[in-house]
Amino acid sequence: MMMNAWAISAYGGVLLLIEVRQSGMPITQMHADGAIKNVAIVEEIRVALGEEGAVEVLLQLLVFDTSTAQEKSAYCLWILTSDRENFRVSILELGCVENLQQLLQKPLNTNTLEHVLRAISALSVSDRTLKILSSSTSFLLQLAELINNTILLISF
Repeated sequence: MMMNAWAISAYGGVLLLIEVRQSGMPITQMHADGAIKNVAIVEEIRVALGEEGAVEVLLQLLVFDTSTAQEKSAYCLWILTSDRENFRVSILELGCVENLQQLLQKPLNTNTLEHVLRAISALSVSDRTLKILSSSTSFLLQLAELINNTILLISF
């Protein structure tokens, strides 16, 4: 997997994946989503993704695309924000917290929900994110409902 990620990056594939994601046919977009998710595990490629504008594309996927694309986008955002402060700053400036909050209000599969919550958690190291989240009554209610549902599932 790692070698494939390096090969994609070395031959300009990161930019190509982003371009396909923005303007390709739905089936090629779906494959590009998966490829972006797969190559995002390599730190240097995460940097390239940020430099090539992947963050903006990923944020668009959270709101306007299929559940599969939303899941992959939330996963990539979590990976990008988990260890790089510069990604957290740019993602916050682009309104990612609000997009993640909107996504939480939709019915989500377990994987997407997990990735969204992980992305929110990674972004929560920022005081700005904490202020946004703590002042959002809808987010706090949604979080309480998720916790309550989880406790109900565990108790059965």
